[in-house]
Amino acid sequence: MQVSITFCGGCNPNIDRARLAAMIKERLEPLGISVTYNNAKADFIVYLSGCPVSCVSRKVPDHQACVRIAGCNLNSLAVAEEDLSRLTVEKVKEHLDKLARTI
Repeated sequence: MQVSITFCGGCNPNIDRARLAAMIKERLEPLGISVTYNNAKADFIVYLSGCPVSCVSRKVPDHQACVRIAGCNLNSLAVAEEDLSRLTVEKVKEHLDKLARTI
């Protein structure tokens, strides 16, 4: 499985996007999940916006398996910044579990 982290332009970051992306990658790679950046053809996409505007995820296709980080929000729910990487990885795992159940 391939996960892509897609970044916003970074005009108004409320969180450390680079640090968060590194933490997500660090948690996913030991699970055998390849992490790339800004790859729209990946199996799962982490849309990583630095603020609640969430500009990077405005045109997400309906069928896209993804999670949206917008500042300290994950899929429109407020969370602590220190929990963002863990919760993102949980969403990726949930997607993998769902795929395994459909096979």
